[in-house]
Amino acid sequence: MRRPPVRRLVALFAFFFIALVGIVFRLTVLQVRDASAYEHMAMSQRLRTIALPAQRGSILDDDRQPLALSLPSKDVYADPKMVTDPAAAAAELSPVLHQSARKLLAVLSEDTSFVYLARQIDLSTAARIQKMNLPGIAFLDSTKRYYPNGSLAPQVLGFVGVDGTGLAGLENWYQSRLSGTPGQRTIEIDPAGNLIPQGVNKDTPPVRGEDVVTTIDKELQYRVQMALRNAVENNKAKGGSVIVMDPRTGDI
Repeated sequence: MRRPPVRRLVALFAFFFIALVGIVFRLTVLQVRDASAYEHMAMSQRLRTIALPAQRGSILDDDRQPLALSLPSKDVYADPKMVTDPAAAAAELSPVLHQSARKLLAVLSEDTSFVYLARQIDLSTAARIQKMNLPGIAFLDSTKRYYPNGSLAPQVLGFVGVDGTGLAGLENWYQSRLSGTPGQRTIEIDPAGNLIPQGVNKDTPPVRGEDVVTTIDKELQYRVQMALRNAVENNKAKGGSVIVMDPRTGDI
């Protein structure tokens, strides 16, 4: 039996030695020089930050009775990547959310990890959806603006949009005070979208907005509105306006 030439053994040994040195060098680069970059990249893929809306402050009359306040509600959102059967989910959600199944199916089929399905739904509707136990469907705490006195001083109070921003009247004028400061929730999830038990789970709570106290008297406001409506109807006018002032204080 002939032994392999010494040169061939030396060359083979040199080849494996160089390969080993290359592997060790590459591992050193990955674990030392680039370790923090890869760690940051991995963490950014696992972390998800969700905004927590602040409760909007109330608008009160001169007796501290609410003219506008925010009630608890829910925003419904979906992670389309986690929805196992978009068509079936759209069909179940359609009658509850009062949206067409076709529209919901289009949203649930988007190539993203977060889409809103509905905003500011009441808690009973959210409970019905939660009982469906649909994969990829979840909720965020929210609030919905409510005017307990109906059409009392609507032009003065104004209104807010679906994102809670004042768009007219006092709601818009005192937006910076009423809005509060939003918070955020940071969670760590696995590739399947499940919460990692020992992972990052940090909440920065929102700060509630300030209340605004007005000089409006609810009873007087109601009587003035009724008198104005009767005057407009009796005179067949297109509209009218009234300003009521306390002559002693100048309060409007």
